[in-house]
Amino acid sequence: MLHIRKKLIFITIITSVLLSGCSMTEFTAAVDSDLGTNTQQYGEKFDDYASNGVEDIDYAEKADKIIEGAKDLYDAYRASEKKKDPHSLGIMQPDEPWIPEDTDKKTDIQGEMEPLEVYFIDVGQGDCTIIKCGDDCMIIDAGDNSKGTATQNWVARTKVDELKYVIGTHPDADHIGGLDVILTKFDCKNVFMPDVEKDTATYRDVIEAAKYKGYSINAPIIGSSYPLGDAEFTFLAPVGTGYEDINDYSIALRLRHGNDSFLFCGDASTLSEVEMMDNDYTLKSTVYKVSHHGSKTASCGPFLDAVSPEYAVISCGKDNDYGHPHAEVLERLAERGVKVFRTDEQGTIVAVSSGNGITWSTER
Repeated sequence: MLHIRKKLIFITIITSVLLSGCSMTEFTAAVDSDLGTNTQQYGEKFDDYASNGVEDIDYAEKADKIIEGAKDLYDAYRASEKKKDPHSLGIMQPDEPWIPEDTDKKTDIQGEMEPLEVYFIDVGQGDCTIIKCGDDCMIIDAGDNSKGTATQNWVARTKVDELKYVIGTHPDADHIGGLDVILTKFDCKNVFMPDVEKDTATYRDVIEAAKYKGYSINAPIIGSSYPLGDAEFTFLAPVGTGYEDINDYSIALRLRHGNDSFLFCGDASTLSEVEMMDNDYTLKSTVYKVSHHGSKTASCGPFLDAVSPEYAVISCGKDNDYGHPHAEVLERLAERGVKVFRTDEQGTIVAVSSGNGITWSTER
């Protein structure tokens, strides 16, 4: 049984979709089942139905039942918990998206901070981000198997002697394919990967490279924070275990540098996003590294409202086979006035934070 707050968030998400009109051919069986036990499936699948119109009056009637059930459940719980604030309830009405209280308010920076350099590397249909602050450097993912040398060269450009942190967000090849090269070629102080395995040669290569260099691979502890020069990052996901979709094991983290912040989510889907919203950690960020290359299975509206980014960066390959980024995600970002950068159109994207603002450039 889902925790009541997660249940309510899922109901709000699917209710919003139903209110906008959606095709329910694949959704009918779930509608006929018990509302409570199927709420998670509604939430996980809602993006698949959001782009079509209602085709059958019977589906529309079933949609009304879902909406009514969701409203009744919400009203009953809200009444019993009315003394609590919206954050503790984990939900607002569908037309009032929940946004966490800003516990990360702007501060006066005393003295000059070391600049934070964030390189969103163009690795085609994959992910790789290199981050440097002062003498500290870290890498999040390293593209696919063909990108090992390219990511090695990018790290070498930072002129650091070691990588303080190496993070493989999850075991998919387009994220950790080049990580064995990074682990072998550089002195890596802290290596993080989620506590999940994948039976592929790519995953085994990474594990063997770590063993060869004597590195321990650590699973992140949610809420733990680590320094990077004058910056600091905090792990936000994966919150749970036992996911059916390996993407939901993706490590998510928020990096803060003065009054600037960056959110990285790997390939986390809506399920993981809901779990992050249900926690007490700040999501609001200046820059959102768009999850799963801009797939419509992620970056749901309530999550984007919680993050409230000024900028978004999408890493994907030109004319890729998945159609990334999906139009639905681009529309959600545009509706919120977010400025979007894309590696498939602009090449490597560089963000430099002073702690009080970000400047952008691109390289091909």
